Amino acid sequence: MELVNRQIKINELEQLKRIIDLAYQKDEELGINFKTGQQSFSEFKQASESLTTFVAMNGNEIVSTVSVRYPWSANPSPYQIPHLGWIATNPKYFHQGHSTELIKWVEDNFLKKVEHVDAVSLGTAVEHPWLVDFYQKLGYETIETKRKFADHLTVYLIKIFNKALVNDYSKLKQLGLLNLYRKEK
Repeated sequence: MELVNRQIKINELEQLKRIIDLAYQKDEELGINFKTGQQSFSEFKQASESLTTFVAMNGNEIVSTVSVRYPWSANPSPYQIPHLGWIATNPKYFHQGHSTELIKWVEDNFLKKVEHVDAVSLGTAVEHPWLVDFYQKLGYETIETKRKFADHLTVYLIKIFNKALVNDYSKLKQLGLLNLYRKEK
């Protein structure tokens, strides 16, 4: 199976919503209720307007997805850098590495080459049994935890593409990350 990674088309939003709902059902079974999995289609469609959403496609079928939120959007990213969200895989394709491949593709082909960003963040539930480890294996590092929802703590992670930033506190301050990320030794 050869997947095609690309930006989503407007006529694919209903399929995307179904895939996200199915994927997030697994989280609900764990007692973790992510906001995206609770949205009506109307709310979902409105939220999608301020995101750049990518999909891995097998023909006309969405296999996995990841979206990019921006600091200036209607639903701003938590820091002054892009933030990944709506990371989901069609349950039919679970545990085949498709989310990993799509995240890497978005990092390399969109965030670095198009947006020219130095770092990206994402968030998940501390209580999730494997997501934090999954993101850490992709090179993301924990920077902060916050209680945003009653049923879980949110952990924020960052991936710095420009490692010189770690030693440049003025740049970290511009990104809104000063005091959140420790200088490497």
